[in-house]
Amino acid sequence: MGVRVLKEGVLLALPLIVIGVYLGASAPFEAAVSFAVAGFILFFYRDPVRQVRPAEGAMLAPSDGTVLEIQEETSLLGETCWRVGVFLSVFDAHMNRSPVEATLVRRSYTKGKFLPAFLGRAGLRNERMEYNLIDKAGEAVLVTLVAGFFARRIVSFVKEGQDVAQGQKIGFIRFGSKVEVKLPGSYRLLVRKGQKLKAGKSVIAVREVSNGV
Repeated sequence: MGVRVLKEGVLLALPLIVIGVYLGASAPFEAAVSFAVAGFILFFYRDPVRQVRPAEGAMLAPSDGTVLEIQEETSLLGETCWRVGVFLSVFDAHMNRSPVEATLVRRSYTKGKFLPAFLGRAGLRNERMEYNLIDKAGEAVLVTLVAGFFARRIVSFVKEGQDVAQGQKIGFIRFGSKVEVKLPGSYRLLVRKGQKLKAGKSVIAVREVSNGV
């Protein structure tokens, strides 16, 4: 296990490190502040190296964080589905992963507000990136990356029409944020509110077996 840092984070932190070195002798306090901010940026942009073990019939957590809400809803086709919201604090790794092996049939970006991500309806009003996935069983799974109060950018790593592996990196949200996953009612949830998750590691649901299939 190890930790990488995204290139964007290195590019943001590097000038602050240079400033800190320059101010080191003449202004130690300002130098310390510069180093501290650079350290936080590098910490935030970390990309933990994880060995993802694909699990057929299971849905993995799309992000690190805490389960904020679990709602039973009705899909556009009138079928029962589940929506699980995960809150990411600034201390959680913000690399997001595909919960299932699937094909990305549509990716859409919506401009919006920057309400605190822990508010229940932030997913409907905030800036967000939606990934419409079709899993191997032909069922639709929706993963939404939601910007929060401090988040100002969502970076995507996958394109429409692309096949994605379970646990593959799909996007990154800068600073505090929220991730929602909407899954079919054919899955049985294994998580509860307040539970801590690890992207690509924690199992949040399993597909119910019907008629021995």
